[in-house]
Amino acid sequence: MPPVEPLSLRDLNRATLARQLLLERVCLDVPTAVHRLGALQGQRPRAPYVALAARLDGFQREDLSRALYDRQVVRATLMRETLHLVAAADYPHDAVAMAPYFSTLREQHLPDGVTMERVVELAAHAAAALAEPLEATALRPILAKLEAEIADDRVWRRVRTNAAILHVPGDEPHAFGQRNRFVAAAAWLGACEAELAGGLTRLVRRYLGAYGPASRADAAAWTGLAVGTLTPALVALEPELERLKDERGRELYDLRGAPRPSADTPAPLRLLGEWDNVLLAHADRTRMFDDETRRRVIRKNGDVMPTILLDGVVAGTWWWRRRKDVATLEAMPFVKLTKALREELEAEAELALRVLEPAAAQVDVEFAD
Repeated sequence: MPPVEPLSLRDLNRATLARQLLLERVCLDVPTAVHRLGALQGQRPRAPYVALAARLDGFQREDLSRALYDRQVVRATLMRETLHLVAAADYPHDAVAMAPYFSTLREQHLPDGVTMERVVELAAHAAAALAEPLEATALRPILAKLEAEIADDRVWRRVRTNAAILHVPGDEPHAFGQRNRFVAAAAWLGACEAELAGGLTRLVRRYLGAYGPASRADAAAWTGLAVGTLTPALVALEPELERLKDERGRELYDLRGAPRPSADTPAPLRLLGEWDNVLLAHADRTRMFDDETRRRVIRKNGDVMPTILLDGVVAGTWWWRRRKDVATLEAMPFVKLTKALREELEAEAELALRVLEPAAAQVDVEFAD
């Protein structure tokens, strides 16, 4: 068999865009799309709505809200101790797979005498107290009466991120707001058995399906798990995997038969929201932007700006505002746009603004050239 040619950055870019539904919009229901995408990063409640508007044909804001209310998609602290939206069917396995990460978080930010082992115990108590949804302001005093350590803000934060609890959607425009409500995952979804080995294998398979081809370091960067923790999953998946290399000789893994379009496949202009995972899912992010662009997109505090994808790579940022009944998107391209691209951006902006500001009577676009 002749040797496989190394994959160029553009090869990797097109493969990732295909997996992330960014080469063309598709007709999928929201739970299936969220599963296919691996997860949607969800620190900002509005961000997953923008992510799906860029990827799904005919997507409406209510489609995601309904999936959350119907318990088909859930919001929880998972990969990298960060809020994500995942398909409800994936959550129990993801939670088990991420347990090694949560149990080994550094204790340096905890009070003296409180260990991560104790935090895990307290997290189990928190989940047990959440048979019904409760606001954090109500839950915390209840737990503090039982467990004095909960009164400390540092412990409380760790308890919330280690507990098998979910965020309960409310009646806000984007399902979640400033006042978080929590519920035990078992109470919201029902009991679901998941084993650590199986959970890790499922998580790595889903990662490669959504972001491959990728290296071990890439998978570790997305999950937050150590490379050594992920290795047994890669071994278990070996019959399903191809081993590839990039132009620098790095070993990459991919699922057999996963789409890898030609490097010259056209990529349409798209608007991505804050913290879109397609920009953060690899240790080596050069398939999506170079170092100079990264500095313009990712702020020093880690915030990731909404971005403009042009020919598959980051070529600008954007933001929006609303004054009275008019929602305006300000586009800040890094390159000069042709008239045709401006028109394409305006069309994408209208889709984004309709999910960001559903009550606006009018939408508009401004260019900060």
